[in-house]
Amino acid sequence: MPTTYEIDRVADLLRVPIERRTACLREVEYALALHELAFGEKAADVEIGPMRWTDDGDKTCTLHDASGKPVLTLEVTSKSDMQPNA
Repeated sequence: MPTTYEIDRVADLLRVPIERRTACLREVEYALALHELAFGEKAADVEIGPMRWTDDGDKTCTLHDASGKPVLTLEVTSKSDMQPNA
């Protein structure tokens, strides 16, 4: 079963094993991009946290509202996973 890490402060990243931090930080970057997409210029004023990262290789980020309900999901795929439009 994959491990989930709660990241509320930068120091929380130290709980992620060093060999998995690159993957974690990449997905945190995706989550920040999704947040900016959702809130535009106001993104820096909209509170984030805590973030939860699951070490499952899924590369999917979901933005939740204040009640915890998912409102927007970003699924990252590799170019080889994409199929041409028919």
